[in-house]
Amino acid sequence: MRSASLFAVAVLAVLMASTAMPASAYINLLQNPGFETGSLAPWEIDGDGDYWDGGVDSLGHTGTYYAWLEVEDADAWVLQEIGPPRCAQSLEFWYRGGWGAGGGELEVGIHYSDRPDLWQELSPTEEWSFVHIDLDTAKLVVAVEAYVGAYEGGIDVDDFDLEACSAAVGGFVIPANTLALLSPWFAVIGLVGCIGTVVVVAKKRRP
Repeated sequence: MRSASLFAVAVLAVLMASTAMPASAYINLLQNPGFETGSLAPWEIDGDGDYWDGGVDSLGHTGTYYAWLEVEDADAWVLQEIGPPRCAQSLEFWYRGGWGAGGGELEVGIHYSDRPDLWQELSPTEEWSFVHIDLDTAKLVVAVEAYVGAYEGGIDVDDFDLEACSAAVGGFVIPANTLALLSPWFAVIGLVGCIGTVVVVAKKRRP
């Protein structure tokens, strides 16, 4: 039994060493967060009203590309769904935009699996501005959305970072989604321990 236990501990140590990250490490749950593929996917753009448009253009905040939305008496949004839903501790991104004399709205939305969602208004700005939002870690994020609604206006967005929740294990910080990947290995370790116990018991029962 001692050898089986030592083997299980050794396997666990190897797994922890290969997957554990320092406290400063993080995982961005969004794909194509800076639109550097030169296309929107897996982001989606949609809208409602008289006129709206959007896409990807060059000369972003960093890198080459950014996403943009433009409306006239309409609403439009760029959105990415998170599948499966994940725990996230913060959202960061850069934006610029505004509207004409008719007024309007700029917002970023965090869609949770359990309502209500989180919406934060954005002030009009001609320069790239940074936004940091702390999220409710008791809820799972299902989508991130940037929204503009105005008689005439638009918004540019770039460099999204939806940071995954982290969990402390044995002095290491491991993202929550990594723990899910480790669960089959923990099951294997438990099975090895059980087999070792059965072997030891069998040996003790020999005449």
